[in-house]
Amino acid sequence: MKPTITQALKGALISGVISLVINQIWNFIALHFLGAVAPAGPWTIMVGVSSVVPLLLAGVVYFLLEKYTSNGTKIFTALSIVLAVLSVYGNFQPVLPDGTDTPQGFALLTVPMHFVAGFAAAFGIPRFSK
Repeated sequence: MKPTITQALKGALISGVISLVINQIWNFIALHFLGAVAPAGPWTIMVGVSSVVPLLLAGVVYFLLEKYTSNGTKIFTALSIVLAVLSVYGNFQPVLPDGTDTPQGFALLTVPMHFVAGFAAAFGIPRFSK
């Protein structure tokens, strides 16, 4: 049975909260034990928002793929994994989008977070949207 928009958003929210918790734990470990340095600004809040909001948008994409294609879950899972892999490219750049130098250990800090969110979307949203 295809999920309703409410079910898809519920699955996305559950997946987003799981992503949020795992990413905040990783954030703490990387900053306090592995020598990574957070960029300037409210980093913990940025991690939280970036862990949940994209997954809510992914929930809408999942709903639309399920509604308008015959194999929406497979397409969504593949798309989520591909986007997670592509999303880490910017983490290895020497300069952040605001023009400041990339902090020490930035890739170590952020790449796992991208994969956590991507895999939470790919496998969590379809599972929790039932």
